[in-house]
Amino acid sequence: MSFACPSLILLFVDRLARVPQMIKDIAKVLTGAEDLPGFLRKDFVRLLNIINRKMLRSDDFLLRKQALNRIEMLIRMMGSNLNTYVPKLMVLLLHAVGKESLQMEGLSVLHFFIKQLAKVSPSSIKHIISQVFASLLPFLERDKENPSIHLDKVVKILEELVFKNRVILKQHISEFPPLPSIPALVQVNQEIEDARGTMALKDQLRDVVDGLNHENLNVRYMVACELRKLLNLRWKDITDLITAEVGSDLDVLSSLITSLLRGCAEESRTAVGQRLKLVCADCLGALGAVDPAKVKGFSCQRFKIQCSDDDLIFELIHKHLARAFRSAPDTGIQDSAALAIQELLKFAGCEASLDENASTKIRTTNGGNKMNNRGQKLWD
Repeated sequence: MSFACPSLILLFVDRLARVPQMIKDIAKVLTGAEDLPGFLRKDFVRLLNIINRKMLRSDDFLLRKQALNRIEMLIRMMGSNLNTYVPKLMVLLLHAVGKESLQMEGLSVLHFFIKQLAKVSPSSIKHIISQVFASLLPFLERDKENPSIHLDKVVKILEELVFKNRVILKQHISEFPPLPSIPALVQVNQEIEDARGTMALKDQLRDVVDGLNHENLNVRYMVACELRKLLNLRWKDITDLITAEVGSDLDVLSSLITSLLRGCAEESRTAVGQRLKLVCADCLGALGAVDPAKVKGFSCQRFKIQCSDDDLIFELIHKHLARAFRSAPDTGIQDSAALAIQELLKFAGCEASLDENASTKIRTTNGGNKMNNRGQKLWD
């Protein structure tokens, strides 16, 4: 029996390795072309959903590991179309990274995904870089004296993101906190500090406001925690800022208080959402009783009841559903947001093209160019 098990494992690995070529051969027979990414495009999300539902969420540890192997294989096969499925893949991979039993395999596939994405669509890295940072920070802060057994892999992922994406790092530096001062992160921390440069307190707080308004919940929580440290560290300077009469300083302070109040009203459906509310409350407490006359009241923007269908659809998609889709913590919320967006676009005349070789074409519905123009405008 001891000899049979390794043989079965090798047989399984060999068969799995042959799957991409087999699918490529099938694609050539059915379509007459060897465009594997194009052939998989229609069913890619459905395949991920099946893997997630039947394998990744299974109670069987071996099935969960096999799920990650299959996700890695699909990432490899999608080639240049990979950037289209970034939100879906991130939800699945971060779910795996968050499960203690899958962390080693999850981090490996996440690292592979980042490298593949940088290869086929470098500009897409900006959409995930802060999200990955936020998901890896707990590994670094869990026990600084007794580092995680996954520290080496975490450091390699951070190095991949920081050293090979310096321009993106500088553009989004407001979303990145200082990492723990441990020997393994000396070079990464130095690169982040170089990108941040020398900043006045007012500029630091302005970056904090940007981070607190980030669409990803984990990033907002990470930034709020850093703000709490900053308030404790530079309390005297913060007090001087609060008592100042300079208009620009008060604008920054008003924006900060507004963002913290929004954080206190954050959804508490998840543990991270609940922690964010508490940290924002701590930060407001640390700021103390600010003279209301110095703080601009934040406007509660309400959408006009009397509006066109197009305006309503745009508002729902742009300000609510797209944000929910990109930052969804699980596949259920993401799929619900995607379905809602799809139905709204269909209502506006924006549907999938009948041309299977086209990735983003709009076809007319209801027999009119007016509907087509509405759909194209919303799609753009």
